[in-house]
This record gives sequence, C-alpha cells and structure tokens, in this order.
Amino acid sequence: MDTARQLDCVVIGAGVAGLAAAQSLCKAGCKSLLILEARDRIGGRILTQELLGIPMDLGASWIRGTKDNPLMNIPFRLKGLENVVIFDKDNRKIEAVVAAALIETVWAARQRMIDSRKKSSAAKSRLSSSLSNEDSLIDSDKLNRRRKSWWDRVRKDMEAEQSSEQQSMPESDELRNISYASDISLSDWLRADPQFCAEIERNKEHGYLLLDLVNMLENLEGADLNVISLANHDKNDFVGPHLYVTNGLWDLIRVIGGSILKEQRDILKLEHEVVGIDYSAGIDSDYPVQIHTNKGVFSAKTVIITLPIGILQARHTELFYPPLPERHQHALSSVAVGLMDKVILEFSHCFWPPEVDGFWSFLPAPGIRRGMDFDEGEESPGLVWFVNMEKMHRSGPTEGPPVLIGHVSQRHARRIEEMDDEEVEHLFLGMLRQCFAKAVVPDLLSFRITRWGMDPYSMGALGTSASLAHIITLSEPVAYPESACAKAQQSHCQPLHFAGEHTSPHHFGTVHGALMSGIVEAESVAFELGLIS
Repeated sequence: MDTARQLDCVVIGAGVAGLAAAQSLCKAGCKSLLILEARDRIGGRILTQELLGIPMDLGASWIRGTKDNPLMNIPFRLKGLENVVIFDKDNRKIEAVVAAALIETVWAARQRMIDSRKKSSAAKSRLSSSLSNEDSLIDSDKLNRRRKSWWDRVRKDMEAEQSSEQQSMPESDELRNISYASDISLSDWLRADPQFCAEIERNKEHGYLLLDLVNMLENLEGADLNVISLANHDKNDFVGPHLYVTNGLWDLIRVIGGSILKEQRDILKLEHEVVGIDYSAGIDSDYPVQIHTNKGVFSAKTVIITLPIGILQARHTELFYPPLPERHQHALSSVAVGLMDKVILEFSHCFWPPEVDGFWSFLPAPGIRRGMDFDEGEESPGLVWFVNMEKMHRSGPTEGPPVLIGHVSQRHARRIEEMDDEEVEHLFLGMLRQCFAKAVVPDLLSFRITRWGMDPYSMGALGTSASLAHIITLSEPVAYPESACAKAQQSHCQPLHFAGEHTSPHHFGTVHGALMSGIVEAESVAFELGLIS
C-alpha cells in the first residue's frame, strides 16, 4: 500500500485530458505532481491494439475537422471515407446514384441545421463568437483569471504554426442565461424542417429510408438525436473533413504522455482507483484535499479531475465530500452519456467490394430496434456503419487485413452489450450474409465487441448535452466550503478542477476537446500555484 503523500497537484485519470494536463504542468515547472489511473494502462477511451500486425482503434478513431485542429500536428495516417454503399432495411443494395442522393439529402439537412444556428439572435451570435475561441469563463471573485489565449497556448504546446484572433468573453452567468434561453433538439428541428419533409414526400420509392438514414448523424455524434441540442450541434467540429486515423490514435498518447512518463516514471500510479475526494478541509493543512484510493491516501493543494462523464454522473454522490454544488449536480444529471461500440470482424478473405471505404446496413432482427420517432409509436431499425479495414491498410499491391469494423451507437449498442458474444456474432453474420447474398460469407476467424457502456472505468463513450449551460458549469472549478480551515480559505488554489471532453463548450465530445481542456485547466492550476503569471 502507498503511504500518504503531499503534492501540489494530483491529476485523476490518465486519458487524453489527464496526460495533457500533467504534461503542461510539468512544462510550467510543477515538481510535485501525481497521476492516478484506475486501469492497468494509460490512454482512457483511446485504445489501439494490433490485429494481424495492424493497429486498430477500439475506442476513438476520428479527426473531427482539419483546419486549425491541434491533432493535425501529429503524424497520423489519415483517410477520408467517400466511396460508401447503402443497404436498405431488407439489406438490399441501393443503387449508387440513389444512395449518393440520399446521403446528400441527409448532409444538406445537417448543413441547414448549422446555418439555422448561425442565424440566431445577436446575443447568441456573441456567445458563439466568444466560444469559438474557447476562452475561459472569467470568475473574478474566485480566481481573477482562469486562462488567457486558449488557442495560442494550445497550438504552442502542439507545435502548431497558426494563432487565433482573441475576443472578449462574456461573464459566465451571461453565457448561462443566453444558452438556457432557447434550444431544441436535432430531432425536433428535422421534424419541423419543411425541405427535409418535402424530400421524403417527393422521393416515393426511397424517401422512407431518409427517416432511418438521419441516424447517420447519431452515429457521427454517438448520441440520440433527441438529446443533441441544435445550439450545440457542430460546435465540436473544426472546418474540414472528418478523417479516419488508420494507424491509430495511440500516437497522440505517445506525444502527450511519453516524455513525462519516460523522464518521471514515478509520476504515474496505475491501478489506483479513486474512491473518494474529501475537499472539506476540516484540518488546518497546506495540503487540504484528501484523495482516497484503493491503495492509499494522497494529499494535495488542488486536484484536476478528468474522470469520464459516465463515471462522474453515476458516482459523484459517493466520490465527493462535501457533495458537489447543486449547480454541478444538476448539470451532471442533465447531460446524457453517449455510447458508441465497435464490433471487429476478422475473416479468412474479403467478400465485400474492394473499392468501397465502408457501407451502411440495418440490423435484421426486430429485437434490436431504435431510432427517432417521426411517427408516434414507430421506431426505425438500428443503423450500423461498417469500415473496410482492408482498404484502410492497403498499400500498393499489398492487401490489408480482411477485417470489417461495425460501429453501433446508443440504444441498439446498449442492447447489443447485453447479448453474449455468440449472439452478437450470429446477428452480424446474418446481416452480412443478407447484404452479400451472392458471395460466400465465411465464418469468422476472430470477433470482438468493445462494450464501453459496461466498462467500469468509462460507463459510456462520450458526453452529449441539450444545453451549453450544463457544459459550461461542468468546466468550472469548485471552491472550498465555508467551513474549511483557515489555510484553505486563504489559499490561492481552488480544490477541484475538471477537464475532459465533457467540459469543452466548443469541442464537446471530441478527442481534441479533451486535449485542449487538459492544457487549459493545467494553465489555471499553474497560475494558482504561482508557476506562471
């Protein structure tokens, strides 16, 4: 068991946000630092493993926009997925021209949603403009400054060459009031969009499929369209295409975690699950925050908590003493936890068209149903997105591995997680044999399903929210209670800081949002500790 240690800062979680925060603190000169990680590995929801000698991401795997994205400074191998096939609900292949038109209709509706948001009121425009620079919320009473020059610091740390125009930021209460004022979900917007509804009526033969194919957006977001807010939709995207990382996102973990872990191995404690955080500061101490783990107690001046939103939502009442402020608790209860699972299917050979990047298909069994209800009481079948890994890893005459990765999201992902492996294997093989009836679909050589929802250290894949205000609240630090000791009350440090994809108002639910939130929160802590001015 570890004996108690006194530290300037403890970072909880060794995913992207936690490692980015730790790296930034080390660069700022923090010598008294510890990372606590419950798993036996680093990376969090980034998990790259080799299959047939090829790196494959079992968790996050996309770059969401290329222009100004700090992830573009890492030498990933990237590929766009453009040659796409669609199978209908009976798993019959849709003609290429028709499929392209259906996809274009869905993406055109998405673009109209984005344009609709941009035409909002002057107040919302100010909010959007301010958040587009990701400046911090300013709380002069508590900290006087949380951070400045978000983009300049992030891009400097990621060795980028571009900078961003700085703009003033409204006070946090003003932001909260604006974002609460008016918002609807994507599903509500689509129901009311006359152009989308007209397309359904006009396309007599295939218009019905549009009601199901809008779930492409769900697969993209990893969230139910009922709970994705129009105001926050597309705020997680940089300009440019969404690209698949063919060599795996592990290179990001190497970049942000490799140097500090190589030079300071004792900075990381694996298999240290945090079971309680006591910030009551009842005992007069220079290290008032007590972090209880399964292997000992650690004391710190401040803590950066990068636990996934699913963990915070499920366990915050048992984790924090005293309880988090009501505003934080309300935000946690209001944010939905998105789920995206992958089903990895390895075959002896490829039976699908070699030229396709991927294809959309529907789960065949009526027992796995979900969707957004345009007609009351009716649900559309589960939509699955398959990526052709053979093409992703093909190099000249050298073929890639005969592997398909199926992506399933939300309700049907949760139901699939409850099935055993044999049932899921049977379900997916049945679907593929219907889609490719003219080919001989062999039995599987290997099979794996990720089950992020059942993972005790993630309890989901990413956060989704119906309100920007909730994300803003989750990004704010928490102060000591009024009953705290004198040293705590006089401290320049806030006891609890939060980072992670769920705390990034403008890049919510993304890898780059997690990265930047960790860097920015580390800056706040470095300022509080007197390491930077």
